[in-house]
Amino acid sequence: MKKKQHALSGKIEIMYSDSEDMAKEVKQKLILHWNYRGLKEIPEVVRTYGSHIEEVYLKWNQLTYLPIWIAELHNIKNLYLYGNRIHNLPEQFGAVRQLTVLDLSANQFQSVPGCIGELSNLKSLLLNDNSIKKLPAELHRLERLEVLSISGNRLVTLPEWLGSLPNLRELNVDNNLLKELPNRLTLASELSSISVCSNRLRYLPLNGFLSNPIIRFDSNNCLNYLSYIVLCQMIIAVPRPRNVGNVLAYGCFNIHKEGNLSHNNIKLIISAHTANEELIKIPIELPRQLLKVYTVHENRTVSLWELALRKIYNSSCASKYVAFSGGIMNLLWHIADD
Repeated sequence: MKKKQHALSGKIEIMYSDSEDMAKEVKQKLILHWNYRGLKEIPEVVRTYGSHIEEVYLKWNQLTYLPIWIAELHNIKNLYLYGNRIHNLPEQFGAVRQLTVLDLSANQFQSVPGCIGELSNLKSLLLNDNSIKKLPAELHRLERLEVLSISGNRLVTLPEWLGSLPNLRELNVDNNLLKELPNRLTLASELSSISVCSNRLRYLPLNGFLSNPIIRFDSNNCLNYLSYIVLCQMIIAVPRPRNVGNVLAYGCFNIHKEGNLSHNNIKLIISAHTANEELIKIPIELPRQLLKVYTVHENRTVSLWELALRKIYNSSCASKYVAFSGGIMNLLWHIADD
């Protein structure tokens, strides 16, 4: 066995002179740490001697595929393949049902292989930094999934069935192209954390979340609508000290042109004055679940809930002046505090 140190990175790459040293390592260990080996394929000795292996680290190699025989590794629970060149998985991969952690981040996937949906014991699925455009319906069978991380891809929408995963605790979808979150996600009973920063969100779900998760949605500069219920949940989950700026929604609630809004959803145009007394018009796109917005002049029965909100809003606006720069969130925070 020889060791070679990279001049630039300083990382040590282990070079095997023959398969005997590698076979010896496989026989003696339950966990294989084979990161930075320059491997272009998983060595055959793993198939021959590695049926007992439980955990494999193959980060930052040059793998372009996984062998069919990987399904023969009946004890493997954690598989880390970060930073390779894999773009697909063999159908037989779905037979590795004892797998609990699968990391396929920073590879070359343009779609998620449907065979992953057969991994019935999977708890953590990491698919960050690929070129994935959608999640296949097969993944709805992952009833034990707790962590789904698919940041840094090309997702435009998320499927409604995400809210039906009974054990989902953490959802990370930063740096995608999402315009909204699925409304059914509010029904996920175990969800404790959602991170959806740096997308193209125009609003958050209309309804409150059943599990009251922490939601991070910074840098969605098209987002101009937040329901009162969701705001209150956020304040409870992440208390904000008084006299502190907008730490909840950095980079959101910016003024954008009406032409950039969807043509299908209801839009409101709100007139407001800036701190310099300049009159501006703020277009706000409402969630698509809202089918009609009534004006104050329409003759209809007003619910007790709406009357209460009007009272809170009017009393808050009468006693507080908030400049527009960051003011929407600050105003909402004051209203919620009352």
